[in-house]
Amino acid sequence: MAIRAPAITAGRMFIPGRNELIVGEALLREFNGFEPGSMLRFGATQWTVVGVFSTGGVFDSEIWSDLGGVQNQFNRGSSVQSVRAKLINPQAIESLRSFADQDPRLTVDIISERRYYAEQSERTSDLILVLGWPLSIAMSLGALAGALNTIYLSVSARSRDIATVRAIGFSGFSAFCGTLAESLFLSAVGGLLGALVALVFFDGLSASTLGGNFTQVVFNFSLSSDLFIQGLWLALLIGLIGGFFPAIRQRACRWLRLLAAARGKIGAICKKSSAFEGKAMRIP
Repeated sequence: MAIRAPAITAGRMFIPGRNELIVGEALLREFNGFEPGSMLRFGATQWTVVGVFSTGGVFDSEIWSDLGGVQNQFNRGSSVQSVRAKLINPQAIESLRSFADQDPRLTVDIISERRYYAEQSERTSDLILVLGWPLSIAMSLGALAGALNTIYLSVSARSRDIATVRAIGFSGFSAFCGTLAESLFLSAVGGLLGALVALVFFDGLSASTLGGNFTQVVFNFSLSSDLFIQGLWLALLIGLIGGFFPAIRQRACRWLRLLAAARGKIGAICKKSSAFEGKAMRIP
């Protein structure tokens, strides 16, 4: 089976038969001491890091060397722990599994690469489910409370303006839609700003986790377009709920009191206008 060599981004490829290693870019970003030229000790043997490789995937958190050299240094004979095979299509894994089951000499577990790394990151997934979701829900409720408080204060501060709009002929539904549109607009702006902050500070950020079999997996945070759209929809949902109840409240207010306040405001404007006209008439 032909194996495509990874892209060497620094240093060179290891030479078979020597105690030389190449390390993935993600491993180099996350941990110190793996730069080209560094000496590493595994067991009683020292190894030299001669290069850095990149595959653009999960392999960037691994250390690679010559198979025969690793087997000799660790007294593994001709055995290997895992073998990766490139299939014609994803459905071919069932044929390969059936072939291995029928051959008694093969005592192997055949699983897809996606499932393998899902099992490696199972601890992290459980941690996100146990801690991440409750924290996200608590933050969403806090954002919802903030949106409700902001729109309630906005309606209360502009009660006279709302009454004036109603007095000149606009319906209660129009005032309701205006309040709701304001809430949605503020939520959309907040969602875009939050996505921008996540893009600047978290997109491409490397992290590591303890996986299965005492292995450590390095991964990158990635802000995809789907996550961006989901975050924006969530912000709009918070704005919709946060603006709906204040909009209902401003529509259900005692409009007689508000209209009276509006008439007082209009009367004050008329008085000022009459006083100005009187002064203008007294000008010689």
